[in-house]
Amino acid sequence: FIKGIRKGIEQGEYVYQRGNLLFGQGDPAASIQIDEQAVVFTMAFAKERGIWPREVKPPPGGTGGTGIIPPGPGGGSNGGGVKPPVPPPPPVPPTPPVQPLHADGVLREALIRLWEQARARKLERLANVTIRVFDAADGFRLLSVVAGVRSAEEKKVTLSGEYETAAGSTLELEYTGTPQDAAPLKDFLDPQLRAAKDKNVEVRFDLGFAAGLPMAGASAEKLTEQLTRFATGAAYVEATATVAEPAVMEAAE
Repeated sequence: FIKGIRKGIEQGEYVYQRGNLLFGQGDPAASIQIDEQAVVFTMAFAKERGIWPREVKPPPGGTGGTGIIPPGPGGGSNGGGVKPPVPPPPPVPPTPPVQPLHADGVLREALIRLWEQARARKLERLANVTIRVFDAADGFRLLSVVAGVRSAEEKKVTLSGEYETAAGSTLELEYTGTPQDAAPLKDFLDPQLRAAKDKNVEVRFDLGFAAGLPMAGASAEKLTEQLTRFATGAAYVEATATVAEPAVMEAAE
């Protein structure tokens, strides 16, 4: 949270005040504490209320002098000898977010296109990969496969939709949890969906990589082989690409 505030101050989005301390863009680094005395203003609010930029006080006059600066060559006055305050530099525009990668189609082909897009953008690592499977039977076959992906520290499954039985009974469902906990639900739903008169059930898998899935080497291709070994149904694949911090990249290497 403090890191986010400091970044916002550096980008000209926030102004921090605690007691007599006023910390804004262009100021030397200062300690940020979050307590009852601390206040964080947006830059627009601080300018509106006259909090920022801070008021520039005229320097005290020297001994034996008047503190008045003579007029310039044109004979004009420069405001009583006090130099006007230098306006702060314009805020640095924030870095635009990395757009997510998209590919759809047969699972193997979609994943291959996803890696090609990442490498074409020269992305070093992917933070997470989301797979949406529109055929529940294909999604159920992927449950145990996704549970065995060791390179992903975070694995989440979402089941959502509804179905109607031959007798006209209906069921709406929404599940979010681990692949292991979804196994008993799959055993119940699989025969129900096969016999259903009408159904619309989607299975989504979210795989998170703490150190990032590297695009160099064969890690991405190994993930493709693991995921498509038992399920080849049509899938919609979405990945969000982030640049790993240097410390994380060194640890991963």
